[in-house]
Amino acid sequence: MIVDYNVILNSPALKKHLTTTARAFFIISLDNSVSTGKKLRAIIHNLNKTFSSCDIFVCDTLNRFNVVMSDLPVGEAQALNASLKAGDKWLDENGKILAELTIPHKIIRWDKWRKSSKFKDKLSIIKAEYAKNTNYQQAFYDAAVTFLSRRKLEVAKHLQSCIAYLQEECAVMLIWADSGYTFELYTAKRNLAMAATYDLLIKNQTPNVLFPVIVDVKHKAKQEQEIVNIAFNQLLNLNRGHIYVKDEDGCYLYCNKTQADALGVEIEDIIGKTDYDFFATAQANKYRAVELEIMQAGRERVIEEDWLSGNEYLIFLSTKVPLFGRDNRVIGILGISVDITDQKNLQRAQQESLEYQNQLRAQELFKKCFSGIQDLLQTTQIKLVHGETKVTPTVMVNASRIRLSRREEQILYLLSLNKSTKEIANILGIIDNKELSFKTILSIINKKLYLKFEVFSVSELVSKARANKLIPFFPESFINYEHLIK
Repeated sequence: MIVDYNVILNSPALKKHLTTTARAFFIISLDNSVSTGKKLRAIIHNLNKTFSSCDIFVCDTLNRFNVVMSDLPVGEAQALNASLKAGDKWLDENGKILAELTIPHKIIRWDKWRKSSKFKDKLSIIKAEYAKNTNYQQAFYDAAVTFLSRRKLEVAKHLQSCIAYLQEECAVMLIWADSGYTFELYTAKRNLAMAATYDLLIKNQTPNVLFPVIVDVKHKAKQEQEIVNIAFNQLLNLNRGHIYVKDEDGCYLYCNKTQADALGVEIEDIIGKTDYDFFATAQANKYRAVELEIMQAGRERVIEEDWLSGNEYLIFLSTKVPLFGRDNRVIGILGISVDITDQKNLQRAQQESLEYQNQLRAQELFKKCFSGIQDLLQTTQIKLVHGETKVTPTVMVNASRIRLSRREEQILYLLSLNKSTKEIANILGIIDNKELSFKTILSIINKKLYLKFEVFSVSELVSKARANKLIPFFPESFINYEHLIK
């Protein structure tokens, strides 16, 4: 059989656990272009060569959540009926290709798992773990935000539906584990919720099952085109700027070596991933918002972007250009980002030199006030140690599910005063008499406060906290000296 695509099965566990008794299944998503036509035929051909048996899972009625989350006014019953019809259509269109699967197999539709006698118990396990485990909740939250952002859906409106979608998917995953499947094949890596479910509820309890295998489908290129591609890639890799191409969903199609090295991956490993795989959700949201605006407007933009990855904080000048297909429809983004951190630091230094005289006068004022400030700090710290000075909010908090730690209250209060993360770290470090990193403050904002208030920016956070009367008020001694200490 002649196929037009090469199929690569990526999994470190494949060689170790591939035996004649190993059982595999391949997941079909109806809205995935890889799961149909010539690409599906290439995958079927590879399954015949690789496995002794492989079932086909058609996730048709799981897609009812996508129908409900669309902009159409569709109820659950209508969505279920529509997804069933979509599954029937997919099976009809791809029946001849599925007939080419010669190894033992079964074609199983999603309702078999959803109507299984085990399903309710498994869903209860997922929901119970979700209710008590904040890290597990975070995995579902991040997976939902990634899913909705890729599909350009409003996060606040569809978040709960998307989490319900993920909970059902993870409950069925537990049934797969009980069924003893060795390999789970899909065209992308597991979402964060499924990965967390595997690590928490499957990996140790049911070992040697559900090893993830990523099915990578690539078009066969002619030798001449391969030579051109190699030369073109080498040329791009000589460029010190970060060069990357993304599709309309924000998935990387290409990047040069500079970009791959900065993200800590090989070039081939970045294909199919998004910024949500490398950056905090809030930061990835910013990148995605800019790219959506460019694609919608159909015009290039040149902007400055922050890069916070690991211990690096850099500033880039990014040129992003919409890519147009043959029908003049925008199909993606080409970006070139150049590190201008050194230039920005030089500009900052030049500006500081112009203000040198003003700084000298400010320093003189600081020296005069410093002895009094030291006394105030010492007195405040002693009172805090002995519990004489309370820094709890004096405003009545609404009886709601939002509960804040003392540190979260302090940060929220300072954010309401338009303080940056660096300023907040400096102020709280003086109060606690220890060095405090701005990255610690940033982590609390991104991973705790954003999650608790279900927002994605500082302005939304402060606005929602004010609306719920959750901006605390601290005694004057907490803050009246901070403007003198930068």
